Amino acid sequence: MISEPDIENLLEQQLIKNGWDISINSPNRNVFHQIPRTEAERKKLDGCKPDFCLYLTPNSPSPEIIIETKKPNTNLSAAKKQALKYATLLSSKIIILFDGLYVKSFWVDNEEELLDDGSEVDTIRDADYYKQFVIQNSNIFFNNNITINSKEELISVFSFANQQLRVAGITKGMERFFEFSNLLFLKLISEDNDIISENYHFI
Repeated sequence: MISEPDIENLLEQQLIKNGWDISINSPNRNVFHQIPRTEAERKKLDGCKPDFCLYLTPNSPSPEIIIETKKPNTNLSAAKKQALKYATLLSSKIIILFDGLYVKSFWVDNEEELLDDGSEVDTIRDADYYKQFVIQNSNIFFNNNITINSKEELISVFSFANQQLRVAGITKGMERFFEFSNLLFLKLISEDNDIISENYHFI
């Protein structure tokens, strides 16, 4: 019978494999189990104990990532609610759910799954990888070169652009309409060539 400590051990192995430092005595430690790094953060939690707090930089004022572990075949929706609570208290950006079989990653602000070029992020990755989402301040990350091959991928591009326009303060009016018109124009060019494949540079 697999226990939750077994799952935590599996997760620690995945973190180490991806370059995270879990060593208690290491000055570069960026993974904390059951408690966050500072006393101030512990006070914010008021007795709550996230399974894992991950820090993307040595100077991070709070953990950018909260990970909750559960036994296989556990209701992950309950785990998500729990992780979101901790993330809100600590102003974290990302939550990850891990049951030994599956990895589910979510952006805290909109509770949507992390998407990398339209694909769900379903593995544990290194710190630099997650920094890309934090820098773009979105659950959707696109590389500079984007190939659009389906309607779903196009929708992901528009969703990403929509979020970035909001971050830039472009929320309504002709300026916003103009930006989306540019995206639509690129799509029509692709359709005219009977393919949807072009290198586009987004915001």
